Amino acid sequence: MSSELELLKQRITELEAENVEIAELRKENTDLRNKLSVSDAEIAELKRSNNEFLRANREYNERRDAENAKLKARIEELESENIEVRDRLTKVEQKQSQNDITPNNNSSKFNSGAVHHEKPLEEKEMDSCLLEAHKKIVSEDIRRRNKEKKLQRESANQDVTFGNAYVSETVVVAPQLTSGNGIREIRIREIVYFRKMFSSKNWHSGYDLLRQGKRVAFVSTGAVMARALVEKASKLSKPDNLPVRAHTYYGDMDGKQRQKDFSDINVAWSELDCIAYTNTVEVRISFEVTGHFDIIIAITNIATPVH
Repeated sequence: MSSELELLKQRITELEAENVEIAELRKENTDLRNKLSVSDAEIAELKRSNNEFLRANREYNERRDAENAKLKARIEELESENIEVRDRLTKVEQKQSQNDITPNNNSSKFNSGAVHHEKPLEEKEMDSCLLEAHKKIVSEDIRRRNKEKKLQRESANQDVTFGNAYVSETVVVAPQLTSGNGIREIRIREIVYFRKMFSSKNWHSGYDLLRQGKRVAFVSTGAVMARALVEKASKLSKPDNLPVRAHTYYGDMDGKQRQKDFSDINVAWSELDCIAYTNTVEVRISFEVTGHFDIIIAITNIATPVH
């Protein structure tokens, strides 16, 4: 009898030990389940982040490829336009050289009453100055496009993109309202378009108007051309023999002069016969005051005719 009791006690002790072990195992199992739940949530978040990254990367690559295609097409277009500009510039230089040389065998024609069309020295000097300014613009155009080509090649490896390609020049002569008291009739005069080329007649039309006492505004894409136009205009005289009053406005002009003139542009321009300003300051100018000038001769960066 006593031996059975001992066996039962021993069995009870073993069962109690097993119960303790089971409780510990249950606790460990609960901890493992909690950790597994956290891991599942982290995995789901990682998957979501990875999908978002892949989607953004795919959109970026598509956008980059589209921009690179546009840049490539634009560069090809600029190369084609540059060839055209070089050909036209060559023709202008050849024509300029021919105008500077007076054939000796024309003396008999002059004596017989034929009209002599040789340009005055003053106009030749203007042509030379403006031609030099235009050469600088073309040279800057070539350097800018070479830089853009280099940036495009780098963008293929470094995901670098760029914009604001330079466009060849178009010269437009457009009429403006004449200044005066009260309401004036709007007279639509002939609008002449000069496509993508430098011609001395364009500038001479403005200079002829200045000599007649008219007021002229030149608009240019570059400060070099604007300063050259004003420099020559300042050497002209009006019908009253007074010199033409002219001034240049450009992006990096003197800050004090800019602040003074733009504080009251009506007063500043009413004292001038001719101005030349670049499109970098055009946004600062209210076109309500263009009535100060009889005509605006614009050198813009628009690749198609202005209507």
